[in-house]
Amino acid sequence: MGLALASQVVGAAENGASTGSSHPEMPSPHSVQMNTPHGMPPAQNSAIFTPPAPSTIYKGKVIDIVKGSGYSYMHVDSGSEKYWVAGTTVEVKKGDDIEHDLNVTMENFTSRSLNRTFDKIIFASSVSVVDK
Repeated sequence: MGLALASQVVGAAENGASTGSSHPEMPSPHSVQMNTPHGMPPAQNSAIFTPPAPSTIYKGKVIDIVKGSGYSYMHVDSGSEKYWVAGTTVEVKKGDDIEHDLNVTMENFTSRSLNRTFDKIIFASSVSVVDK
């Protein structure tokens, strides 16, 4: 199966068009362009959409957090890797243990509100602090 490219979504959002998402930072998975095995040419934007894993819960410790544009961007250490996850604004602080799902994974995602590009980021539909 080919990779799904989010360039149309990102391009449309940068040009002020609606992405179909309820939030301007998060692309709608229903509006991305899919590559076909027959060699559909890839779009020019490098943001790549990866479909979610089925109902998996991920856990880790928050090592950094940045808030912006209705989202909490959390740098998470799972013990085996470090990665960024974004979820609707949640009350979380450095050192908190969290659980989250995986709604969408994007590579080379640029957050306009933070003026920052993430090499790879997970957009979660659910993030919660784990009670110790």
